[in-house]
Amino acid sequence: AAAAAGAASCRRSTDAALRELNRVVFQLHPDELRELGLVQSLRRLVGDLEGSATAQVIVLGAARRLRPGVEVALFRIVQQALANALAHGHAGTLEVALLFQPQRVAVVVLDDGEGFDVAATEARLGRSTGLGLLTMRQRAEIEDGQLEVRSVVGEGTEVRASFPAPD
Repeated sequence: AAAAAGAASCRRSTDAALRELNRVVFQLHPDELRELGLVQSLRRLVGDLEGSATAQVIVLGAARRLRPGVEVALFRIVQQALANALAHGHAGTLEVALLFQPQRVAVVVLDDGEGFDVAATEARLGRSTGLGLLTMRQRAEIEDGQLEVRSVVGEGTEVRASFPAPD
């Protein structure tokens, strides 16, 4: 009986470790982004936050596939914005809104975290160990997009990225 209980416990631990490994690998290289598209990949990313925060993905407009570079940039920007909101802002509620327009696509990530001084943080870009804002900005620029970050200390943060995405 003790051996069976030990084996069952070991199996549960192994299953949990495998789930965590799959989650980490997905975040490092989201192959599903290519297969499933941006909307489903963002839903999975947000679903992985369960237990850390309340989060949702809202899609406005007719979802469609985008250039691969734009999809990767949007995914990574959202991924970094969510990570920042949890790690630095201690957010409890997150919202990802994806807007498909005929000639543009945009994403807005809102959080109810602690907020921060955007100007002071951007003044340190490249001179500190934090690379999140810098890499989000670079990802947007590489794909001819724009990134805007708004935040008020004590009131949360809004990260907005938009890209040309003609039909």
